[in-house]
Amino acid sequence: LVGIRFNNFGATRDPDTGKAKEMRYLSLPGVAPDLPFNADSIGASYIHVVEGEYNAFTLVMPPYRQEAIGLPGAGVWKPEWTARLSGAKRLIAWYDEDRAGKKAVERLRATLVDRFGEAWTAERLHAVVQPRDPNDLHNSRELRKVLIEAPWRVRSF
Repeated sequence: LVGIRFNNFGATRDPDTGKAKEMRYLSLPGVAPDLPFNADSIGASYIHVVEGEYNAFTLVMPPYRQEAIGLPGAGVWKPEWTARLSGAKRLIAWYDEDRAGKKAVERLRATLVDRFGEAWTAERLHAVVQPRDPNDLHNSRELRKVLIEAPWRVRSF
């Protein structure tokens, strides 16, 4: 089975309210990926978990060269992905500062605690919940500074 994702750069209408809303990614109904974008990074020591393939791509490419996986949305995390994180020293979870992002952080944290325990999770998980994602920070030329000054001690680049 192959999942197809579309990138929609235009605004669409909310079917309930009729108001215009921006919807960047579209997937087939009921289809979730077997693995996140750039899944090879799951086994790394320092892993950025981000909303969206483009945010992961930004972190992976020069000049940043970070290990990052991109989720197709805040609400997508499969429990079977969790087991592959056992070797991680630090998980940096970047989520939007909205209700979905905050719920996603809680869900990821609970999944990690269930699998590895409270101490493992507290030591390794660093949640970045803010209104600006890695692409926004890159576009404003602030991402490098954020990564260098990172409280989670990302490896240098």
